[in-house]
Amino acid sequence: MKIAIFTDSFYPQINGVVTSIVDLAKGMADIGYKIYIIAPEEKGPFEEFSYKDITVLRLPAIDAHFYEGFKWSAIMHKPTFDILKKANLDVVHFMTPLTVSIFGILVGKMLKKPIIGTYHTFISELTYLRQLWPHAGAVQQKISWHYSNAFYNRAHLITIPTENAKKELIANKCRVEIEVVSNGIKLDSFDNSNSAAIKNKFNPDGDLILYVGRVAPEKNMPVLLEAFYKLTKSDSTTKLLVIGGGPTLNECKTIVKNYGIEDRVIFLGLIPTKELKSSGYFGACKLFVTASTTETQSITVLEAEANGLPCIGPNAKGIPNVIDDGVNGFVVTPDSSDEITAAMKRLLEDEELYKRFSENSIKSASKHDFKLILNNWEERYKKVAKIKVSRLPRIKIPAAAGLKE
Repeated sequence: MKIAIFTDSFYPQINGVVTSIVDLAKGMADIGYKIYIIAPEEKGPFEEFSYKDITVLRLPAIDAHFYEGFKWSAIMHKPTFDILKKANLDVVHFMTPLTVSIFGILVGKMLKKPIIGTYHTFISELTYLRQLWPHAGAVQQKISWHYSNAFYNRAHLITIPTENAKKELIANKCRVEIEVVSNGIKLDSFDNSNSAAIKNKFNPDGDLILYVGRVAPEKNMPVLLEAFYKLTKSDSTTKLLVIGGGPTLNECKTIVKNYGIEDRVIFLGLIPTKELKSSGYFGACKLFVTASTTETQSITVLEAEANGLPCIGPNAKGIPNVIDDGVNGFVVTPDSSDEITAAMKRLLEDEELYKRFSENSIKSASKHDFKLILNNWEERYKKVAKIKVSRLPRIKIPAAAGLKE
């Protein structure tokens, strides 16, 4: 079977969407599928992704500027179209509601191939919208949902990683069949043999708390940093490791400086996924914390749980579907730094509770074993490939979406 994956987010970007796409593509290629990944071109020096039976095709593109790393690409590119036409695809699969996926939808329509759309990002959240419209409110959110639906309502099947995220799509008038498919986690991909050295390097006399992810408005970092600052008032040894980069990194460093805890918060910057998994950072840390209220699932939470870390996160979007409150971590009120502080303090001080949560985290992660998820994907690809497409369904598309009937 031949699958074309269209994504506006791909290497050299490092984020959860890219991790999910790469794992899926490699997994399907390993069981005999031929995969094409269509993404924006990159003009700077970087090592192109390469893997057996996976072909990466790049579309001409320019910087989008509205969000770091994203680009506006050509929505029709004849050389790429000709390659895909000759390949005789079975399924078109788009991942992001931007210009590459417009091309993907057009390819599906012109070649009469069934389409899957995977929903990775709640772009209608104000923390995203205000990076484009600083004063965005309810009106812009409504426009954004119309825009998003202009893409996803053109698919024959939508997948999304958690049940809560599915409910959000349905509530906002996504009308296509939606199935929950976890992003999954490769449980055997971690190496913590260096964890003791990492622990001794950064905090030999205390615990380490971990955050991994973008340092960007949608991740709500000021709330997390405030919570950690409050913890330092009663805890003199614990440190926070922040792994990731993004547009608000300097702002976060300023917040830490103003709190006077520069010696307690360590910003390590971006670490490539493969390197991170073998670095020992997960094994060196005691627990994982996020304040993000925009997650469809959170791959970094799954990664932390796979390493036995209890997790703390807000009762928002997909987080409660991966953190079981009082079982493998704590789910707190969104934006409540006080509750995050209390949760961290409790897990750091109660060894029996910590041990139980740690064991449960590993059990929880096992439900997202990528071997199981890969089987789910194969079933869905086979299901969708059977659809006989005469034309895509006619759906009213708002002008803002950039798509026309």
